[in-house]
Amino acid sequence: MKKAISVEAAVELIPNGASIMIGGFMGIGSPHRMIDALVAAGTSNLTVIANDTGKPNYGIGKLISTGQVKHVIASHIGLNPETQAKMFSKDITVDLVPQGNLAERIRAAGFGLGGRIGPDWHRHTS
Repeated sequence: MKKAISVEAAVELIPNGASIMIGGFMGIGSPHRMIDALVAAGTSNLTVIANDTGKPNYGIGKLISTGQVKHVIASHIGLNPETQAKMFSKDITVDLVPQGNLAERIRAAGFGLGGRIGPDWHRHTS
């Protein structure tokens, strides 16, 4: 069995410019200790893949508020006006993806599948 590592040790493994996937829904169930450690470490230029961006200064919203995120891939940013403002000012880029599509992208990536659907994906045979 592998040994668990501390939050601080885990954060040391995340370089500036990393893509990280964060769980939770509107900050509920998010890894708050890990988010707090990333904020404290000042890790920057992050791409965050998540369901949403929490609320200002709550959950993923802490990373948005501190300016540590450069790109968001999420299905909802509506409860975080800071994310919206930073998107409109072009301080961050946001890919809004329907929740089912986001889940499928995550599943496909976990299996090592590419992100392209073939040209005949929509054709049905009888």
